[in-house]
Amino acid sequence: MGSRGWTTIFRWTKAHAGTTGNELADKLAVEASSKTEIPISYNTIPNSSIKLELVENSNVTWQKEWEKTKKGSTTK
Repeated sequence: MGSRGWTTIFRWTKAHAGTTGNELADKLAVEASSKTEIPISYNTIPNSSIKLELVENSNVTWQKEWEKTKKGSTTK
């Protein structure tokens, strides 16, 4: 995904707190869950490739955070 210019960031967001992006995601999820026919939009990249890249990126991010702290408290 990175070689195709994609960036993935995971962050915790408090649900139903008026956050615009989160409210939109909730709306789209409800809309999508009511559909019986959903077009495939993930068929060009194998799931295994996505998972591998996510793991690699997570490990790199974790290592950077670990190296920035003296006691590793943020990465426990």
